[in-house]
Amino acid sequence: MNSNNSTKPKWQSALIVLTGLVVAVALVTGLQWGSPVLIPIAIAGLLTLLLSPVVQRLNGCGVHHVISVLLTVATAGLLMLALSWIMTIQVTRMLAELPKNTETIKSKIRSLRQVGSAPAAKQFGEMITEIGAELKPQTTHQNPATDDSAGLNNSQPQSPSAAHDHAHRETNATLWGWVTEHLGSAAEGIGAFAFGGVLQMFFLLEQREIRDRLVLLAGRARLSVTSNALDEISDRITRYLGMVAIVNGGFALLLSGMLYLCGMPYAMLWGFVAGALRFIPYIGPWVGALFPITMSVALSHGWWQPVAVLGCVIVLELVTNNAIEPLLFGRTTGVSPTALLISAAFWLYLWGPLGLVLSIPFAVCLVVIGKTIPELHFLAVMLSDEPALTADASFYQRLMLRDPEAAIAIAATHVQQPASRNVYDELLIPTLNRAKRDLHRRRLSNEDYQSIVESMRESLPKIHELIPRAKSPAVSQNSGAGNSPGTIIGCSTGEGADGVALEMLRSTLSDTPGPMRIVSAHKTDSAFVAGIVQDRPALICIASIPPGGLVTARGLCKRLRAALPDVPIVIGRWGQQRQNQNEREQLMLAGASAVTTTQAETCNVLYATLAPTTAD
Repeated sequence: MNSNNSTKPKWQSALIVLTGLVVAVALVTGLQWGSPVLIPIAIAGLLTLLLSPVVQRLNGCGVHHVISVLLTVATAGLLMLALSWIMTIQVTRMLAELPKNTETIKSKIRSLRQVGSAPAAKQFGEMITEIGAELKPQTTHQNPATDDSAGLNNSQPQSPSAAHDHAHRETNATLWGWVTEHLGSAAEGIGAFAFGGVLQMFFLLEQREIRDRLVLLAGRARLSVTSNALDEISDRITRYLGMVAIVNGGFALLLSGMLYLCGMPYAMLWGFVAGALRFIPYIGPWVGALFPITMSVALSHGWWQPVAVLGCVIVLELVTNNAIEPLLFGRTTGVSPTALLISAAFWLYLWGPLGLVLSIPFAVCLVVIGKTIPELHFLAVMLSDEPALTADASFYQRLMLRDPEAAIAIAATHVQQPASRNVYDELLIPTLNRAKRDLHRRRLSNEDYQSIVESMRESLPKIHELIPRAKSPAVSQNSGAGNSPGTIIGCSTGEGADGVALEMLRSTLSDTPGPMRIVSAHKTDSAFVAGIVQDRPALICIASIPPGGLVTARGLCKRLRAALPDVPIVIGRWGQQRQNQNEREQLMLAGASAVTTTQAETCNVLYATLAPTTAD
């Protein structure tokens, strides 16, 4: 009855999915239609996060908040005006001198035509033309009468003055259309940035008030959660914007210097353009590099300068992308590269190039919201750069997919981490626990379970080689040199996982005195116990990987204790996060000397038990 109540009806689940789709479509439509207002607000928010550390630093120095905001905004505005003035002068001079290089541009075009008229290039062009003609659909013949009339109309000569006037009118119309189109776009962009600048100043003035209202909007019960979320969003975006500004500014300065050394005219202009366009993810760096390369091809008298400019751009981009950005950014955003790419494509479709600039901050906001609101946790799972699975879950998944090499690679990565202490307890034993748990719940077939166990057994030698000597649990102050204290018997209850776990323990104890022999309880009771008595062991270790195996381990311990009353018996219930006191009491009453939950604890018990024997 309870299970039926806890399970949602199908119509209710379908209604939830349908509601989510409707809300998503309405949200995307609203974002697209409201872009003239939303884009300036988003830009103002970004500029506020970028300049808020400066305002806070001035406030910390004792400057009044209003004066700090005015000084920060005025300084940023003056810097922008100064850069714009310098770039305007550069562009004006370039446009004035560009007609003087007409002959240079013509000679470059002629040289490119000569390359295109080479025999190989000509043959290639003819081949493309012929293929295109074959693929082109057959066109129907027009009416001969129509063709004749058209030919008569076209054959009438036109006076030179009329032709000149017609061409002049077409040129003016085309030029006017281009000017009006681009002036409208430019005015719209300038208006958006001006509105964003005014909003940014008010955001800085009322930053604390806006923050408090957002916290109150989420509810008083979630005050601490919302405050922490806003802190995390602000910190991540501020660090990202600061690092991007530093990297792109340095890129612009370095590229300007390198272009100047190459003899490139207006090097500062091209460096500034390349650095500014790098704020647009993915597309910006390529577009910014295209300008200096194209102008060097057009204006230089030879080909060495374009090659040098291309080399400078490539070297600088490689160093920036592969060395500087990973070093400075690290895990600044907390968003996976795939999620960043999808976010860039989504916001590019909605808001154009400005959407590309805003795509990364928006992705950061979604990740933090997903971590804060449980109902939206799927956003954090899909967008975050944190591992989706824990190391032991990934290891188990690779073995379940029958990919032991990938599992060994995960173990190698885990061993190299500074926090790693025992790869067996942290990675392999939890994998055996997961496999047995899924087997008992019928989520894993017996064939797949045996495959996982055998794959892990075959991978043990390679994994043991990966463990550094300093991290091996066998290296202990108690494991000094000495005579062999006797044989250690490892008893498996018959489960495959128990035998693999004992092999892990044996590889851990390989450097300690005293050999370890593993036996299985598949034999009859009398033969099994007689064989162990004949070995005269110094210690017996029974492996029992939970879940399950308690009854078998307790019965085996009783039989061994009756046959060997003076031999220490250690039972390893490895993988239990918390030791069950009831289980421990049952095993101790059955004759166990100690019950351990990790292999590291088992090693310590073995050392403590065998140390007096070694000393004697």
